[in-house]
Amino acid sequence: MKSLRTLIKLTKANVEEKQKSLADSVSAQDQVKLRLTKTQSDLENEKESASKNPELATNFGAYVEATLAKIARIKFEIADLEKIIELKREALREAFAEQKRYEIALDIKLKEQADRENKLEQNKNDEIATQNFIRKKKV
Repeated sequence: MKSLRTLIKLTKANVEEKQKSLADSVSAQDQVKLRLTKTQSDLENEKESASKNPELATNFGAYVEATLAKIARIKFEIADLEKIIELKREALREAFAEQKRYEIALDIKLKEQADRENKLEQNKNDEIATQNFIRKKKV
């Protein structure tokens, strides 16, 4: 049982490590999504400014092209992070399942040990009762 408890501790640490790694990746993806939103918002603001000021409109085409390329890169980065997050979620599920298997095995062993101890106690009590019955019969 001691080895099972050790395995449970190790798998818990592994699960916690995977949870932290997953949280870090989700946080990174959230930050990239904020960058995307900001870039899209900046593009809309520049469109408004260019429509109001003809001097800005001359360079607006190059700005739009560069910004759309930046948006595409950000979307690609979000998609990559999504794949990484899904892989980390699956690894977390597997680690958690492994931890549960060990915990269930420990519970079963503890129950079996308690059952054995109860049976021994019952046998001991039965033996005492039988001895007392025999003594009373002799008297």
